Order: sequence, then structure tokens, then C-alpha cells
Amino acid sequence: MIALTKADLRDLHALVTAHQPPGRPVSLEEVVRAGELASKLTTMVAEHRAVEERGALVLEWRVPREWTTVKSGKGMRPWILETIKRALADDLRKVLPAWPKADLFAAKRRRWVQVRRFSDQEPDRPTCPDCLGSRQQIDLLKGAGIIVDDSPTWTVDDTAWIKCKRGMTHNIVRVFEVATFGGRAYPEPECLPPPRPVKKQGAMVKAIAGGAA
Repeated sequence: MIALTKADLRDLHALVTAHQPPGRPVSLEEVVRAGELASKLTTMVAEHRAVEERGALVLEWRVPREWTTVKSGKGMRPWILETIKRALADDLRKVLPAWPKADLFAAKRRRWVQVRRFSDQEPDRPTCPDCLGSRQQIDLLKGAGIIVDDSPTWTVDDTAWIKCKRGMTHNIVRVFEVATFGGRAYPEPECLPPPRPVKKQGAMVKAIAGGAA
């Protein structure tokens, strides 16, 4: 079933009111009907004013497949999980300078968290953060002060799976402000080539590179 969004209602209201007289010659019935519709749309817009919408985009983070553990990494060895956590934290720190409005600076504000998992196989529950391999990423958002908490009180949960070609698996994490009026329509993220983790140079590689220089 298709439902009208707040943006649809605003656009319809503008169209209906714009075509009221003066304009092309219209019958009395059309004038009355346009007035009725305008009145109804005005009421509907007011009733939908409290509906939450996505506001400004404050963070976009593409996470490689190697760092997206399914089901919170259950069954994985602790040292592997710890390595992934450190790698994710380092990667998030590199991304944040490009998004100066991501940090809440201790403000208590509700935010919209969108997670899209691109993979060739559908997870068990495509709307569950754990099954999308995004639990650690959301926990890091909280630790970095980008969201207050991942509870329904402080976040709008917007998670989904998108099918893509084999070998293109990765996650896209987006954080938006929450708006109740004048929200913005952002397109779904595209499946670009997944980012590759940067391998750190070992002591031997550093020594060789230093000697060559």
C-alpha cells in the first residue's frame, strides 16, 4: 500500500493552492472542490508535522567486508574481534574530519542511523544490526559521541539489505539529524567498489623502507 509522505502532502498542498483562481477559466464546482482539498491538505500537513523525517546528513562511513562481522562476531576468537574493533576505530577517526557536524559535543539529541549492507546473499534478518554486521560500528558511533545511544529513545533505526554482485560486500553507515518539518529526501546509497583496509607496515617493512630512503 502506497502512503503519502510529508513531502508529498506539502507538494500537493502547493499545487492545489497554486491552481486556484486567478488562473485558467474554471467552473464554480472546481473552485469549491479545490478549496475543500486545500483545507483537507492543510489539516493533514498539520497532523503529520510530528512525523520524523531525515534531516541533514552528518556522517557517511563505508566499511569494508573484512570489518563487518555477522551476528556481533559470536564464535570468533576474542583477539580477532579486538583487532577488528581497533581497525574500525582507526578508520572512523580518519573519516570524521570530513564530517565536522557528526560530533554531538555531549548534546542529548535524537538521530537517524541508517545502515545498508551490500552482499550477494540475504542475511537471516535483513533489518537486524547484528545480522547486517553493523553492531560494532553502531557501538563505535556511541563511543565517539555521534549518537547518544542506540536505543529507540535516541535513534531512529533504519537498516536494510541490498543485493549486489559477489565480491562487492560492504556496509554503508549514515547518520542524519532528525527533523519533524522540512526533512530532506536522500537517495539510497550506491554500491560502489568496497573500500579496502589499509595494512599497517610491520617493523621489517619499515626498516627496509627507511634504509632504501
